[in-house]
Amino acid sequence: MKKKAILTFAIVIAVCCTVIFAACDNKNQQEQARNEEFKQIALLTVGAQDQKIDYATVTQKGTGSFVVEIEINGIKYDVTIGEDKSVQSVKINDRQVSKEQIPDAPFENDKYIGKEAARDKALEYAGVQLKDVTKLEIDFDFDDGKYLYEVEFKVGATKYEYDIDALTGEKHKEEIDDKTVYEKAPEGVEFKGVEAATSIAVENALAGLKDTTLTAADAVVKKAKLDYDKGSYVYEIEFTLGTVEYEYELNAVTGAIIKVEVEGEVYATDTISQDEAVRIATAQAGVDTTTQLKAKLEVEHGVVVWEIEFKSGGYEYEYEIDAKTGKILDYEKEIDD
Repeated sequence: MKKKAILTFAIVIAVCCTVIFAACDNKNQQEQARNEEFKQIALLTVGAQDQKIDYATVTQKGTGSFVVEIEINGIKYDVTIGEDKSVQSVKINDRQVSKEQIPDAPFENDKYIGKEAARDKALEYAGVQLKDVTKLEIDFDFDDGKYLYEVEFKVGATKYEYDIDALTGEKHKEEIDDKTVYEKAPEGVEFKGVEAATSIAVENALAGLKDTTLTAADAVVKKAKLDYDKGSYVYEIEFTLGTVEYEYELNAVTGAIIKVEVEGEVYATDTISQDEAVRIATAQAGVDTTTQLKAKLEVEHGVVVWEIEFKSGGYEYEYEIDAKTGKILDYEKEIDD
């Protein structure tokens, strides 16, 4: 009787497990079928339904929508699809694209000029010959709502970078030795201009210098490039004034200063020195000796601040101090692990 009960219990357990496994397997099959359908919708949306896929995932985004991420030949597509199978949004290489203005897929060779023609166009714009070129690289990319060929090369010690419109061969961007020479603005957008942006950055730096003998003519510009960062066009400007190094980021349309990083003794007469900022921080921390001291002058939200970091007594300290008033704006204390 006991053996019969054990056998019956074992059969019940086996049946339950079979039902559970079958239900799980059925759910997995349904998810796989749904994901495959969403993937095909995404491929059809970007015109790449017949292409070999390097990478593809489907991820649920909150409730009611899914993101299909696909990579083909170095181009990344993110297509958001609703549960009703409607396409909600499209991104190509992290750039939002209107569903009504998705460009032709780059995989149909008769529609685009090809890498060799893009190379020849870049050499023509640079006024150089192929025999003189070294370190040539050509990549396919997407920017400003269109596909582009990125062509990079060197002639002697000079570095050239071009973005060539993949459809027309038109020059989209030109950089020589990390300085933007030409950039075609998107429709309806007018850039400030790299020269104007550089002038704004240099004049701003001069206004904060203790050494008032320096002028704009003393600035040595190392980098002046137009870039796209977090949904906005920006100018990245790097230069030196005397012994001080500056890195500026400015809004490319308005010229507004977004970020400043400075290395060197740069304070003006109405700004506290690095030594004074360190003294304020260590006094608040209640310590006399420090190790691994770091001090950097930056501009945050229009306020010039000293960023002070150091270690002492088994703790790490970080301070932000108003460089004009000496007021502690923020600080953190953590165990040094």
